[in-house]
Amino acid sequence: MANAGDRFGEFTITASNGMSRGCEVADAVQESTQKRVRLVIFERADIELQEAARIRSRVADTRVLDVLGAGAAPLPWIAYEHPAGQTLAEIVATTGPLSVLSAHELFTQVCEALAAMHRSGLVHGALSPNTIWIERSAGEPSKVKLGDAGLGSVLGPARPTAPWTAPENARDARSDVFVLGNLVFFALVGRIGAHVPFPASASARAAQAPIALPPAFDSWFARCTEESPAFRFSDAAEARASLLLVLEDMGRVARPEPPPIVDPHPYRSFTAALPTEARSSRRPRRLVGAALLIALLVTVAGFLTFILLARRRHEDERSAERGARVTRPGEASPAGRTGMRPALTIPAHMSAVFGVALLPDRNMAVSTSFDDSVKGWNLDTGAQTFVLSPSFGKGGALAVSADGLIAAGGASGKVKLWSTTDAPKLVGEIAAHAGQVSGLAIAADAPVLFSCSLGGDVRAWRLPAGDPIRAMVGHTGRVMSVAASADGERAVSSGEDGTVRVWSLATGEALRIIRAHERPISSVRLANDGQTIATASDDGTAKLFHADSGALLRTFSIGSTEAWSVAFTPSGRTVAVGAKDGTVTLYSVFGGERLRRIEAHPSGVIALAFDASGSVLVSGGGDRVVRVWKNL
Repeated sequence: MANAGDRFGEFTITASNGMSRGCEVADAVQESTQKRVRLVIFERADIELQEAARIRSRVADTRVLDVLGAGAAPLPWIAYEHPAGQTLAEIVATTGPLSVLSAHELFTQVCEALAAMHRSGLVHGALSPNTIWIERSAGEPSKVKLGDAGLGSVLGPARPTAPWTAPENARDARSDVFVLGNLVFFALVGRIGAHVPFPASASARAAQAPIALPPAFDSWFARCTEESPAFRFSDAAEARASLLLVLEDMGRVARPEPPPIVDPHPYRSFTAALPTEARSSRRPRRLVGAALLIALLVTVAGFLTFILLARRRHEDERSAERGARVTRPGEASPAGRTGMRPALTIPAHMSAVFGVALLPDRNMAVSTSFDDSVKGWNLDTGAQTFVLSPSFGKGGALAVSADGLIAAGGASGKVKLWSTTDAPKLVGEIAAHAGQVSGLAIAADAPVLFSCSLGGDVRAWRLPAGDPIRAMVGHTGRVMSVAASADGERAVSSGEDGTVRVWSLATGEALRIIRAHERPISSVRLANDGQTIATASDDGTAKLFHADSGALLRTFSIGSTEAWSVAFTPSGRTVAVGAKDGTVTLYSVFGGERLRRIEAHPSGVIALAFDASGSVLVSGGGDRVVRVWKNL
């Protein structure tokens, strides 16, 4: 333990502030400038500080505390500038939770500083209420400083301590996003436990917080604190954009008003110079003329509006008969973004919808969510037909068999099976994986279930008993999605490593490894003929590959966003790609042309499924909504 008067380079300790994450934090004075500094002293002698000492030089944002020095004797240490003001922890302890307005002001700056680090390829890794300083001055905006930047990377893996350490420690920007979600909750509610159950609004009520958190905040918080980094916001910039919308929609953030118009009628300066008699004689004539002009304009506008409405009504009636919407002036053509409206919009879940499927011959869709529920929906009315509570934790993996068996899996690693011959009935449970189940697929013509997990393996099970058949291991990192051939003899999986692997059920060996993308592949599907593989990747592309040869057939670029989901029509002639920006794009498999783009959800499209006819598409999004699109 360092004592007052101990020297570390040119810094002399004035007081110790205790221990945190295996290092001691102390106040010190820099001898050359007599400035107060924040000194962090490490217990381990093998700490490498060069990277952390260069943090500030790599980040062009003054809200990240500057590093004033670092050394290795008598113990490794690093000196940061000492910020003015109080820490977030001190402010909440003394004055209570922040108002929405204060939180908006604070986290705008916190997110911008973090985003600057993330753009430079850096991870903060040590975010907490004790490393965020706020300087408040009367009549001026608060100023934020982030301290201890880079210490998470310096200290290396540690036992995660929720809520200020992500489960994977300080791996990348998404690790900071995990802590950011908990920080905003702490600031608004005033306290946080060792574990914050979902939804956040329920936690706020349990804490008797002086604020009601709306469902929009629940969704934002849930995405930040997902156990799997793959499902979180990609960085602080993305998290900030959604957070500010949520806070503004909470109705307490005043939007800036447009500047007042000082003189909307500059001609008044001329009339003011006229004699009083002249102004008096002109006023009645001016008023009469203005009234006549207004009446004429209103009449013309009303007539034109009537004509336009009548024309639009006629076009809509014609489009309904054709089963497709007519493009109007100012709208994109069917090959561009369309204003196509869903046949049904179903507010399905309390969290993002991560799986959708259709029950054969039942006119019914099934959806899963991280709110730990499986639900059924009538495709004509949108009415809920059943709700199942599988109790496997956060989950979203879903598959449906040709005879109506539902399989769903989640964070517990278990897969549960329900028969839907009559009312849904639990008929089996499989202890499938040690890690979270991330994907499920049931062969169309064989009683074989394939499952994959974030632990990195693919497994095969015999239905309906759930007996194990084979384990298939080969991906480096998490397996994100799995698909099955109709005969059940092959499985296709996609991974965080950017590869697609075609597996043999008979041997458990990879028949083919396709280096498909440079970034993780969120979704993979196999066409019904077993010959074409479709992938959707974070690199902003969807691709088609030949299943036997692994040859690349087509690449579809969806722009600057990420591709999150993919689905074939039963005929295999059309493929749908769901994107992070909320669009669904339909492409011709054989011609390669873009057929239609739909503005499907305000947030990412996570799941897609076609019905047996190929004319009905069901989509699930981050907005917790299931939408049904007909007459495609």
